[in-house]
Formats: sequence, C-alpha cells, structure tokens
Amino acid sequence: MFMLICMDQKDVDKPIAISDLLRPNSKVVNFIMYLYSIEPDFYAELNTAIMTQDTSKLSQLGPFARCLSHIMSNDVESKREDRMKPGKDVWDNS
Repeated sequence: MFMLICMDQKDVDKPIAISDLLRPNSKVVNFIMYLYSIEPDFYAELNTAIMTQDTSKLSQLGPFARCLSHIMSNDVESKREDRMKPGKDVWDNS
C-alpha cells in the first residue's frame, strides 16, 4: 500500500501507464528513481538477477526493471528542471 500511496495509484490491479513513466516530475518516476537509489540496493539485486538469469526474481523485480527501462531508455531524468547541468562542478566555488 505504501508504494501505491507514493505513486498516487488507487487501484492495485491497474498497470502503471507508460505516459507516467515519460514525465520527469511524475510521482511514479520519482518513486522508481527513489527505489533505484536506496538501500537495500534494488539495482544491485536486479543486476545480479539479470547477469545470472535468475528467473525466480522475475515476479518481484520484473515490474521494477520494466519501469526503470522505460525511464532510462527515454532519458526522462535528463528532462528534470532540477537536475545538475553537465559540466558544472558542484564543489567549484569559482
């Protein structure tokens, strides 16, 4: 339920719309990227499952992988207004 609330999904059986995965500021994209970055490291688990072709993890990590694939392949994160600009060093005070 926590995940559904974070993504404003009211129906458990309703699939996530592709259009939600293409909007950089949608709650779905923000939540998927949050999962990508936290501990336990979902990305490491996903990567290991892919590398070893462990299909036993497919039901748990498959939907996450599919959403992440849409976000990454459409370069959605680069379209965020609050992203760091390329070439700008956050530690550079000059």
